[in-house]
Amino acid sequence: MTESELKEQEKKELDLLTNRGEIIEIDTLFCKLFGKKTRKFQIKGMYAGTNDLLSRYYSSLEYDQEQLRVNSIAEVKRMMQKHSFTLCKIVATAIINNWFFLWLRVPFAWYLKGRITATHFLKVTEILNTQSNYLPFASSIVSMSSMTTTTPKTIEESTKA
Repeated sequence: MTESELKEQEKKELDLLTNRGEIIEIDTLFCKLFGKKTRKFQIKGMYAGTNDLLSRYYSSLEYDQEQLRVNSIAEVKRMMQKHSFTLCKIVATAIINNWFFLWLRVPFAWYLKGRITATHFLKVTEILNTQSNYLPFASSIVSMSSMTTTTPKTIEESTKA
């Protein structure tokens, strides 16, 4: 296979994943009472509004890289305390992925907070990186910005002439 064929195949696989979505399974006590061990939630391709909201959450996640190198366990515990609910809101927003029902993201995040593990966070992060499809979004911004016909002159340029 040539390089272009491999890229085309990867694009088709990404489109398949984006349309079908990914499933995460979370243990719940309520489900265990009725014989089920887990509850399945599906994360599909993100809409632009959901990506916008998720990017706000991503920008609020911060950590000190120097502290992480020096005192990793203490810094990880501080990050867990500070960002665990934000991560739950990210997962809840990704699962809901509908502007009409996004008002439920905070109660759903509280529901998830007692049921989701660090392994789930890692899996959801991988899913979101795949499902969010950032490259086509960035490409559309670049192509739309290049559609301008002229560039306006600044005040400095017009006074020099």
